[in-house]
Amino acid sequence: MIFLSHANEAKDNEFTRWLALRLASLGYPVWCDQTELLGGEKFWSDIETAIRTKTTKFLWVLSRHSNNRDNVINEVSLAGRVAKEKNLTDFIIPLGIDDLPNSEANIRLAQVGI
Repeated sequence: MIFLSHANEAKDNEFTRWLALRLASLGYPVWCDQTELLGGEKFWSDIETAIRTKTTKFLWVLSRHSNNRDNVINEVSLAGRVAKEKNLTDFIIPLGIDDLPNSEANIRLAQVGI
């Protein structure tokens, strides 16, 4: 399954919905909060289970918004731990969608090798 991590902001949501639908139309199983969470769930438990047990690729929508969002940083950090535990290469794939330079990436992301 492909997990999509992104900030809950209009531009990020628009790109993420487009990507999720495109990947699904190509036959890939996709987990995205835009399509998987209905509200009222214990979403952190669902997210953790999805990343730990079902995800084969973790696509991180990197933007000026997601760069500093704790929820996104938590998801990326967990994905980094999973990749390390399972010795996975190219597990986390950042997808830059705006003008955020690499030099401005959040320092906490260095912990996962991004």
